[in-house]
Amino acid sequence: MAKNPSFKDLLNEIEIKEINIHGTIDKILKSPPIVALPIDFIPNDLKDWTKTLRIDVTVWLVEKYVDIEGNVLFNIPEKEIEQETETDSINDNIKDISTLINKKLLKIGQELYFEYAPKGKQKTRFNGIVKENGIEVDGETSAPSVSALRCIQKITPSRISVNGWVTWKTKDEKLIDELYELTKEK
Repeated sequence: MAKNPSFKDLLNEIEIKEINIHGTIDKILKSPPIVALPIDFIPNDLKDWTKTLRIDVTVWLVEKYVDIEGNVLFNIPEKEIEQETETDSINDNIKDISTLINKKLLKIGQELYFEYAPKGKQKTRFNGIVKENGIEVDGETSAPSVSALRCIQKITPSRISVNGWVTWKTKDEKLIDELYELTKEK
């Protein structure tokens, strides 16, 4: 750990204490494996095919973004994988800003924000604007996680992922993930 300060910083950021590293790794290794299929488009018959397999498979929609300079970002789901029931639809598991707009829980042009800092540093406030297909930051519109990651990487360039759904907040302190949960109740 002393030889790799960036690893120590990463552990601090995800709130794993140095003394708990071995226990955390042991817990991960003793957990049953999860098979996930990252894909950029979900055809209708994919879910039926995954049910024919002898193992549980979760389908992840992976979004790819390329900026003007050719840099590539992938939006990979971070949320803990939940087992689907027979009646679940793959599309029900795909979060989209447009769902919040259609349900009138967010408005196009509405300002969102979050504050971030590595542990022990002063927080920086980042602002984004709700657009039809994502959150605009610095003139670029991306999915919530990609937009949040681009902001965080201004401070912590080594950071490679963030769940934007539990990062971005409305003016009245509601996480967009909380708003999304309301769509399931209506």
